[in-house]
Amino acid sequence: MSSNALNQVYKTGILAIEQSLLTQDENAGATTLHVSGKYMTDTPFVVGKTYVVRDDTDTFEMAGSPNMERIRVTSVNIVATPMVDGIGYSCAGTIGVEGYNEDGWLGGILNNYTTGNNAAVLTPGIEMAIQSADFNCRFKTLADAPKIDPDDESERFATGDEGRDPAIMGARSGEITFTQKLAWAGAVSTVPKWRKIMESLGHVMRRYTSTGIGFLPHTW
Repeated sequence: MSSNALNQVYKTGILAIEQSLLTQDENAGATTLHVSGKYMTDTPFVVGKTYVVRDDTDTFEMAGSPNMERIRVTSVNIVATPMVDGIGYSCAGTIGVEGYNEDGWLGGILNNYTTGNNAAVLTPGIEMAIQSADFNCRFKTLADAPKIDPDDESERFATGDEGRDPAIMGARSGEITFTQKLAWAGAVSTVPKWRKIMESLGHVMRRYTSTGIGFLPHTW
C-alpha cells in the first residue's frame, strides 16, 4: 500500500484503488491503451515509466496465474478535466505502450484485456480523487499509530551540539489496523465490495468459474 493510499485511509477510513480503468477491450499486440481514471493530479502517467496492466481473467496454466503483464509508457495523450467539486481531475484518453517479452521491451501487449473483466492499468503512488462509490466498503475499529521521531543526530550536525534549536523531524512511518466484514456479494460470480482492501494489501483477484472468487498474492 503506498503512502498516498495510507493517507486516504487516515483521512476517510476508505481506500480508492490506484488504477486507471481501460475503456475498451484491447487485444494482444495493441500499442495503444484507452484509459480513464480520477486522480488528484492531471498527469497520472509518465513517459518511460513501467506500469502493470491486468484484468480478472486467468489465462496461464492450471495454477490460475492472473492475466497481467508489465508495460512501459511511450506516449501520453490524456485530457484532464477538473472535477465539478474542484477536487481532483477526471483523466481520460490514450497511452502508447510497449510490452515486455523474452527479447525485452518490444512491440505491444502480450495478452488480451477486456472491460468486462475489469481491465485496468495500476498506478501505484498516484493519489486518487475519492468518489462516493469508494465509500461502499467502510473499515471498522480503525486505529492508526503514526510515528514521527526527532532526528537529534542530524540536528547536532546542522546547528552544533549546544545550538539548542528544535530537533529536526526525522523519518515518518505508521501502522494501521482495521476490521472488515468479508460479506458475500450475493452470487458466486459477483465481485465483493471488499476486493479493494485485498488489492491494497498486494493481492490480485482470481475468478473460479462455478465456485466463486479468490485472491492470490501479488508476485511482482
